[in-house]
This record gives sequence, C-alpha cells and structure tokens, in this order.
Amino acid sequence: MTHRGDQSVSARLMRRQSIPLNSLTDLSDCTCLHPVPLGANPDAAIQDGEKRRWYGTRVTTVILVRDDGEVTFVERDIFVQDGQGEAIRGRDERRFTFTAEGH
Repeated sequence: MTHRGDQSVSARLMRRQSIPLNSLTDLSDCTCLHPVPLGANPDAAIQDGEKRRWYGTRVTTVILVRDDGEVTFVERDIFVQDGQGEAIRGRDERRFTFTAEGH
C-alpha cells in the first residue's frame, strides 16, 4: 500500500535530482549530467561519420523506507536513446512497493 505522502516525497526528491549542471556555480545542487557525445576515444574530438556514444545521467532513483518496514523504490528515466541513437529526455518511471522482511 503506497501512502499519499510517499508519492509527494518521491516527486520532490526526483525534481531535486533532476537539476542540470549548466555552469560551475550549479555544482553544489547538481545531480544530473546532460548527455555528452563521445567517440571511440573519449579524449579526442569526434570524427565525421564516427559512431557516437553518450555519457550522462541515464536514470535517477529514490528509495523510501518507512518506520513500518514499507519500502518504495522509484526509478525515473532522465535521458534515453531514440531510434536513431540520439539522446532524448526520458518519460518513463518504475515504482515498486514492498514490505521489508522482519516487519
């Protein structure tokens, strides 16, 4: 059973974890790195026609544990790859609730 307050807490934490890094002044609040394209050699510039891979925050996770042993696990996609291999904003979320053993 998910408690109403749990969804509010997890939503607030997800928003907090989705603050992007736009400048060095954001470092103290940032937990989300926007996708950066990399080539085969991450220390060199991407060559024309070279297949890209992405580095950045893929998902963010919140785990809530209540005093009564109820655990809520929430994982939200931050960035995913589209059909052409480009990084796009994710929209999906997975939520699982269960009771920890011993409660």
